Amino acid sequence: MGRPKLYKTPEERVLAARAYRAKYYASHKNQINQNVHKKRISRRGLITSQIMFQYLVNQKHQRYCLGRKPRQKSNAQPEMDHAAKTTGTPPTHPTIPTSDLTTGNTVSKVELALQNLTGGSLRLWVESLCTDYVKSNDYSNINNSHNAIGTLEAELQAIRRTTKRDHNGAHIAERLRLVSRILEDLLLHAMEGNDIVDLRGRGVLLYQSVGVVI
Repeated sequence: MGRPKLYKTPEERVLAARAYRAKYYASHKNQINQNVHKKRISRRGLITSQIMFQYLVNQKHQRYCLGRKPRQKSNAQPEMDHAAKTTGTPPTHPTIPTSDLTTGNTVSKVELALQNLTGGSLRLWVESLCTDYVKSNDYSNINNSHNAIGTLEAELQAIRRTTKRDHNGAHIAERLRLVSRILEDLLLHAMEGNDIVDLRGRGVLLYQSVGVVI
């Protein structure tokens, strides 16, 4: 049994690792493709079930809103407290919390930041990241984009924790989670040295399986 080869430069180590992965893929090609296919089917089913669940929740909320009767105005004047009677000042009314007033604008800022990041089209944005990685063999842009989405998710979670209305930003939160999963899938393929061109050609990348949503 001979001695293992020693690679002194980073380029040699990268080329050796790439050759090993190519050799391993060639010898286990069928099994790898079957595992990838099963993984895509299970993940697609999970995403579809989540979309259906959100659709049913929205339908239920819509039926509830349509079934509510409009609140009738009351002609009764609010009773003045003792201090108001003696001083003649009008009664005070409870104020709306500042967080509830500013929540819509803050969530809108997160949504606008997501649109600015993706350029308005998530599919075209992800495809541009794929093309950039194929040309440069550098996944730093994918990693930076994934970190940016994580920052937006953290900001939105902080906003929703400070509000009483739990449904605020639910649509944006679901979209951010979907974008994060898509970028994570692409980043893992890039870090493992998989052939993105081949995967995209076979339509097995995650963003291609949720094309109806995005």
